[in-house]
Amino acid sequence: FSVHFYNRFVDDMRGGKTVAEAVSIAINQTGPSIVAGAITTGVAFFALMLTRFEGFRQLGLFGGLGILACLIANAATLPALLIV
Repeated sequence: FSVHFYNRFVDDMRGGKTVAEAVSIAINQTGPSIVAGAITTGVAFFALMLTRFEGFRQLGLFGGLGILACLIANAATLPALLIV
C-alpha cells in the first residue's frame, strides 16, 4: 500500500510542493484507491473461509486480517513518517 502513496508523494515533492502539501495531496488522491484495493483483497481472502478445506479457511482468515492490518498500519504511520 505504501508504494503508491510514496510514489505520489515523491512526484509532488519533485514538482516543488512542500512536505505537508505533498502528503495531503497523496492522501486525497491515492487514499481512496488504496482503501478500496485493500478491502477488495481482504474480502477475496475472507471468501476462502467458505471452503471445506481447513487450510484454505485458515488462509482466508489470516490473509484477510493481515491485509486489513497492513492497511491500518500504513495509514497510521506512513504520513507521519514522511512529514518527519
